[in-house]
Amino acid sequence: FEEKELAMTPYEKGRRKTLLQKQKKKGIGASNNASISGNALGGTAQTSSRSFSTTSANDGSMEGLDKNETEIANYLEPQNNHEALILVDASGFIFRAYHAMPPMHRFDGTPTGAVLGICNILSRLVLVPLLAGSNPRVVFVFDSPGKNFRHEMYDLYKANRPECPIDLIPQFDLVRQAALAFGVPTIECAGYEADDVIATLATMSFQDGVDVDILSSDKDLMQLVTPIESTPQINMVDPIKMTRITHDTVVKKWGVNAEDLGDLLALAGDSSDNVPGVRGIGPKIAASLISEFGSLEECLMNADQVKQKGRREKLIEQANMARLSRRLVDLDRSIPTNVLDLPNEGVKGFCLEAINEDRIINFLDQMEFRDLKRRTLKKFGRDSEMSFKKSTGYKKVTKKSDIFEVSRTNAGDEPRSIPF
Repeated sequence: FEEKELAMTPYEKGRRKTLLQKQKKKGIGASNNASISGNALGGTAQTSSRSFSTTSANDGSMEGLDKNETEIANYLEPQNNHEALILVDASGFIFRAYHAMPPMHRFDGTPTGAVLGICNILSRLVLVPLLAGSNPRVVFVFDSPGKNFRHEMYDLYKANRPECPIDLIPQFDLVRQAALAFGVPTIECAGYEADDVIATLATMSFQDGVDVDILSSDKDLMQLVTPIESTPQINMVDPIKMTRITHDTVVKKWGVNAEDLGDLLALAGDSSDNVPGVRGIGPKIAASLISEFGSLEECLMNADQVKQKGRREKLIEQANMARLSRRLVDLDRSIPTNVLDLPNEGVKGFCLEAINEDRIINFLDQMEFRDLKRRTLKKFGRDSEMSFKKSTGYKKVTKKSDIFEVSRTNAGDEPRSIPF
């Protein structure tokens, strides 16, 4: 029997089957120990518009890295002679990894699919640059459990979201353990969302003259992206495609500047967060209104000048809801430092620990990520240790006597009675 299949519920088997069928149609091979189907999660990384050099700027060793990983290492080279701060929206990424991966379980039944996706991104963000001679500054940012200040403004905020999948709940702590194993600092702040923590850290770094890359595709965070002529810069990186989201990308997608995106979202609303907006106003109409009046407040104050009758009436009738929505989508960029668990040096103190090879390998062993362990050992030049440390005691069962043999070996005494 396949050990992973034995640990799955019927629902998980069905979800796994559906995902594998979709992968097969797309020509993507999949196995229990394969990397997650998705570029940054473990598949092939796509290049961004930035050009890549064939060797690291730090002349570090690229031995053991494949072509795509070498490109990522060069891609994360610091800009403007500053070591960029890479802020990872860990909570959002966990959900993306969970839904992209077929269900996977450890020997004891613990679900691990999302953890594998995170470990793959850690390998690319941490191991690849470090082994290439760079020293990236990476921080994992998590949502704090429970409600936050937005729920005090609007008790229906995110009320439409389903409960967290039961097999995802135990993986949040495992992801934190993964970050610890790879030497990546983590941060969260009670009463605030990860977006607010990211916004605060990005603002602090920007004021210190340091570039910021936010690893997320969350549209709310696009409000932070700075124009291309800005020095330093705040950009985003799509965690799946590993392509850069610049200010031009935001304008092309939404039709407004990044600094006006909050006004647009306040008018159009956001169904994913249950932000009401103005009913009947979508993103395109909202963009045209912001372009015409310059801001949300100017639009609401001059709503009587809107030519279209229906649109005019909606803006007048739902002005208060639009203003509430604006407060809901606004990012807190100045969380008090006394409630943020920052290093003594402030945001400048965020840095990776030196690679602890044994700690990483031991964690991959505990998670039973065979293929990722093999690839990691190859990066470390430890090919001779490719054997996987089995903690399961599994063996192929073909007849009744095999079951008695396994029972005798595990129990250390006479076979236990096994009903058939």
